[in-house]
Amino acid sequence: MTALLRRAVVAGILLAGFFALLWTESAFIWAVVTGIVAVLAAGEWARLAGYTSGESAVFAFLLIPLALVVWFLMGNAPPARDAFFAASTAFWAAVVPWWLAREWSPSTFGKGVVGALMIVCAWLAALVLFQQNRPALAAALGAVWVADTAAYLVGRGFGAFHPSKLAPQLSPGKTWEGFLGGCCAVFIYALILAKWTDGWSLPVALIVTAGFAVATLALVGDLFESLAKRQAGVKDSGRMLGAHGGTLDRLDAVLPTLPFAALVSPWL
Repeated sequence: MTALLRRAVVAGILLAGFFALLWTESAFIWAVVTGIVAVLAAGEWARLAGYTSGESAVFAFLLIPLALVVWFLMGNAPPARDAFFAASTAFWAAVVPWWLAREWSPSTFGKGVVGALMIVCAWLAALVLFQQNRPALAAALGAVWVADTAAYLVGRGFGAFHPSKLAPQLSPGKTWEGFLGGCCAVFIYALILAKWTDGWSLPVALIVTAGFAVATLALVGDLFESLAKRQAGVKDSGRMLGAHGGTLDRLDAVLPTLPFAALVSPWL
């Protein structure tokens, strides 16, 4: 089985499970399952940050009380939630590019704090979107997968002739051709969704901007995990999915996009 076919099979299984879970009527089941995924991702991040196996397990399970505290602080007040998700989006849009450019490597504790907050924020964004705007949740995650798949195909296709490396030190496989291909695919995907739903009345400029933002944030999340793996000296974040890596490897592009989707969902 080729790498592309294996990638497609794993993606198909994950998508089927995700959509089956997404359309369940139980917010409790959604919270529990996504919480398990968040805990697994947190354990993998802790190991990348430099914690031992035992410390990583403690770190992962401490994610749950941290999430509960943040959820309590947000309460049911939209301004508090919006401020939390806006801060996360600003971190991914402004701080992480600076972090990547300098290939910064903070202390193990510093990496742990950052990882815990980014995973908690994405998890809580998934909970808010599930409760308030499930179509926006599905559309945002679909856009991430469309961007990733298109970038992979275009990067290996057109980029194979004269590849323009996007970040050769962090992720040698990433090319500008792939990124632009992913942006175009997300734009087409967004237009199709807008035509299919009531969103066709939205300005095209808004659709283009949102699509570009999702594709860019997904790339930033991917590169951020790539830097963490390179600094840790590993190829994958874990072995949860066998040869396809760990849970965090499948979520790296989702972590920055879910808070952004939660932030803009009231206008979608």
